[in-house]
Amino acid sequence: EYMGTPRMRSLLYLLLGSVAWGVLLAVAFENPYNGYEYGSFSKLSLKEDDSEWTKPLFRDWPADIFGSIVALITVAISAGGGIGGGGLLVPLYIIVLQLGRFAIPLSKATICGGAVANLFQNLRKRHPATDRPLIDYQVSLMLEPMTLAGTIIGVMLNTMFPQWLITFLLVALLGYTTYKTVLKGKELYRKETAAKKKLLGNEVSSNQMQKLIPESTDAETGEPQVKGANGELAMILKQERHAPPLINICLVLTWAIVFIASMLKGGHGAKSIANIKCGTAEFWLINVFAVLGEIVVTWVAAVWLVRRHARKVACEFTFIDGDVHWNPQNTRFYSFMCSLAGIAAGLLGIGGGMVKAPLMLHMGMRPDVTAATSTFMILFTSSSTTVQFIVLGLLRWDYTLWYGMIGFVGGYLGQEGVAMLIKKCGRQSIVIFILSFVIGLSGTVMGVMGVVDVGKSIHKHHWDDFNFHSLC
Repeated sequence: EYMGTPRMRSLLYLLLGSVAWGVLLAVAFENPYNGYEYGSFSKLSLKEDDSEWTKPLFRDWPADIFGSIVALITVAISAGGGIGGGGLLVPLYIIVLQLGRFAIPLSKATICGGAVANLFQNLRKRHPATDRPLIDYQVSLMLEPMTLAGTIIGVMLNTMFPQWLITFLLVALLGYTTYKTVLKGKELYRKETAAKKKLLGNEVSSNQMQKLIPESTDAETGEPQVKGANGELAMILKQERHAPPLINICLVLTWAIVFIASMLKGGHGAKSIANIKCGTAEFWLINVFAVLGEIVVTWVAAVWLVRRHARKVACEFTFIDGDVHWNPQNTRFYSFMCSLAGIAAGLLGIGGGMVKAPLMLHMGMRPDVTAATSTFMILFTSSSTTVQFIVLGLLRWDYTLWYGMIGFVGGYLGQEGVAMLIKKCGRQSIVIFILSFVIGLSGTVMGVMGVVDVGKSIHKHHWDDFNFHSLC
């Protein structure tokens, strides 16, 4: 019954066609370019005579125009689901633009442009059910530090794991994530359908309707009216209208920790600015201190959120659907899950949004809040790596500015397009279906790429590729 409607059948056909396109795109990797090996994205190897990026923008104008159009579409669709789209941008830049190892830096710049556009859009948006920002800054503060800490560990594991194992884990994780996300979307779709039937049948009580309407505001101050509440509750409601300064400070601190550590020890194909060699005492100290720094930020955030939540409960604060209840058990569990998400992202060469966005949906958050919060967190990771690549000379300014602009326009159009669809259809489940579509397509492309790479190793009798490797 659910898939019987013409609209859902069209979505299914679109999904199947896109997956088929992804398979064909990934199979194209069987024809390598200039000696590049296209295995896991973070394992791109490069011949010595191809160590510089010398081709200017639009020298091969058909490829750049086609790549720009597809990148624009990719970022727009991904932004609608609250993720960056790196799982599709990197193959595009390697196949179409023939950039080899420079595809990763350019994809980060493109994603950063999209994240900036989404930030500008979401900063002015308010939560549809209450008077607070659409971005959940508290969730960002709790999830982002441990995700970054896990990524540091995952990147090191990626260097050690064989390609066949990475491919297997990648397909398993993204396949399972896509499956669970689709189920979440179907569940919400059914609820939305039932709610629409009740509305049409005038079966919604006045109390139920009142829950969907934001609290009334004072005519003079514009602040929420608090009936029978004490002064502390009034203060909490006032603070909820904006992002607390402590959250912004902590998030900037997490950005600085990762950026400084990456510059000192190198990573993502970039060399260390301090000439620190892998495996040395300095190398391990930087990694340990970076992880510990993120843990300390998470601990401070957890203590603050638990205390703030306790104050809300004591003041009889009215929580709405989608609010996360920060107690000691939840803070420990979500921190642990985000560390695993970060490890998976670093190990498998995927973006953190592919695992954090489904996690936020599992936490019970609204899809539109999930998308806004996810793209907000993407800004920190993408900007950190983009600045690193620029400083270390791994990005050309012409490509960076152009594809950064492509990402900006794509991110803006994606957010606006999805907002229009939600308003027209009255369904938040659209965001979840877009998210599952991008994750599934990315898993297909990257999985086929990995299989092709394993097949090359077998064909060339490179049996060492099937063993675990040393970190350095």
